[in-house]
Amino acid sequence: KRVFIYLKAFKQLLPLLELLAKSDLSIIFYTGGLKLNQQIKEWPANIYTNQLPLDMDQIAQQCDFAILNGNHESFAFFSSKGIPCLNIPLQKEQSILAQLANQSGANISANAHDLEGMVKAINYLIENNSVKGKVKQLADSLNSQFQLSSECTEKVTQQIIANKIEALVQK
Repeated sequence: KRVFIYLKAFKQLLPLLELLAKSDLSIIFYTGGLKLNQQIKEWPANIYTNQLPLDMDQIAQQCDFAILNGNHESFAFFSSKGIPCLNIPLQKEQSILAQLANQSGANISANAHDLEGMVKAINYLIENNSVKGKVKQLADSLNSQFQLSSECTEKVTQQIIANKIEALVQK
């Protein structure tokens, strides 16, 4: 399986990366501004890191699932492409999005403090195609319902998510 990772720093990030390094997964890890080279001197062969902006359409064509913090733009992008996401929220907005995603059955989430829970969620995405089927069904539904290009579907998905988060925050 091929995985795209875009995560901000959190306590369990390095232990998670160490476990993933021992897996059979091929990983593209967008590190953004993270300074991990002091902690990790040599990256394992199965983890390709990049700090520069990536061609996300190409990433979406090549990955089986994404591991994110639950930023609504990244989540909407991958969901609109039919790519399941494991959301590991670090902020309230991300937690709300993770709850919404879990309710749909199209994505899953894990607690950022629970390494074992993250590993279980990753294994679930590896072994279970139902999540991929549900997120693909959601993307196809939006595409056909609105007869939109994938770029427009992504924007509609972002707006739907933003509206639901705003409604939940106002409660």
